[in-house]
Formats: sequence, structure tokens, C-alpha cells
Amino acid sequence: MPSCVPLRVLVAGNANTELQLHSPALPLPDAENTAHPHGLTLGVSGVGFNVAHALARLGADPSLLTFAGNDPAGEVVRLALARADIRACVQDAPGTPLSLVLSGPDGGRQIHRDLKGTENLSVDADAFCAALAGADAAVLTNVGWTRPLLPLARAAGVPPS
Repeated sequence: MPSCVPLRVLVAGNANTELQLHSPALPLPDAENTAHPHGLTLGVSGVGFNVAHALARLGADPSLLTFAGNDPAGEVVRLALARADIRACVQDAPGTPLSLVLSGPDGGRQIHRDLKGTENLSVDADAFCAALAGADAAVLTNVGWTRPLLPLARAAGVPPS
């Protein structure tokens, strides 16, 4: 029986360390100190991570080109990539993007982001081309730093989407 080779996809996009609060109400009540037993979770999000994670769960062989700092939040991102079997192609950044997500009981959300200046960074073209080697496709998310990567993917013969 022939074996199926997983689709190799390079995803370029943000990965954020995310703190989420499941609150009993939004907006939050005015209080200096409140307890939320089991209401806070720490994880990784961001369009780039979310797409790569979904591809991995669907059986593809993804890698993620993203930015992260040499800080505790960056360690969280790198660990999440390893646990999800996503090859990490992490570019150095002054800090790792962070997000705070407040969610209420009715499904409403407030998202607060600090991208740590990554939106103004540029990916090293050689690093992108090296990460692209062997890929069947490239997913370039809508973050601004991916735009210059489109012609590089096309030139390498890897269809971008």
C-alpha cells in the first residue's frame, strides 16, 4: 500500500504569548483585586501560529517563520512550537509579541496586543529562502512583514497563498 507524504507548508506570521481571562462579566467590574479560580490560561496564539497548528493537526508538516525575543514569552512560543510538531524558524526580535484576551460569558471578547515592534521588522531574505527549501506551499499571513516575501516564494517556485 503506498504511503502518503505529508504536505510541507511554510507559514509566515506572528506568534504571540497569550494570557486569557474568562471573566464573569465584560466590561470588568471596577475592583482592585479579584480572584478567578481556573479562569486564567497561558498559551500561544497569533495568526501564524494558529494556521501552522491547524495544519499540523490536519496531518501536514508545517514550519513557522515568526519573530520572538530572547525572553520568557519567547521560550513559551518555542516550547509550544516543539510540542505541536511545528518546525520553528524564529527570527530574533527585541521582545516576543504578547496578547491579553478578556472573554465574557456571552462570548464577547476584548483583545489587547503588544507586538513589541515586530510589525516594523523585516525577515532576513536568506533565512526565508532556507526555510522555504523543500516546501510544497507557503502561507503568508496578512501581517505587513510578509509582503516582501511574496516575490521570493514565487521565484522559488513555491505557490504562496
